[in-house]
Amino acid sequence: MSWIIRGGVKFSASRHLTGWVRYRSHGALPKIQYATCVDKQAEIEKNKNSLLEIYLDKLEGKITEEFWLSMQNQITKKIEKYKGLINAYDRAELKTMNEVTSTLELSETAYNKYLEGNDEIKRKIVNSLLSNLTLRDGKLSYTYKKPFD
Repeated sequence: MSWIIRGGVKFSASRHLTGWVRYRSHGALPKIQYATCVDKQAEIEKNKNSLLEIYLDKLEGKITEEFWLSMQNQITKKIEKYKGLINAYDRAELKTMNEVTSTLELSETAYNKYLEGNDEIKRKIVNSLLSNLTLRDGKLSYTYKKPFD
């Protein structure tokens, strides 16, 4: 375990926790996002079926070519919209898990790296943890960045 000192209190993150987060970052989406993605995938399939039915109607002469093209365009746009939403959830989940993993890795190593590091390393660690640093009358004021606040 490594430590970060925050307001005089030591905070620890175990390597097991970090390992778990790394494992989860390659796993399934959270339930709510997963359900949303399943719903969007169902909508995609429903629209593909509608497209097929309309195409068969076109082949059988029940609808005009113009109507077919118009409906094909509308349905294809819907399908692409749903695919885009699913991709957005995937990207958001990956970004979130990467941020969590980076934060936990920082919490594991920051204290020792700060003690052993040169000025550049110390500056990077301070910039990762703190913002709004001001020095007034010899006193340093700062605000912790999320998620350390």
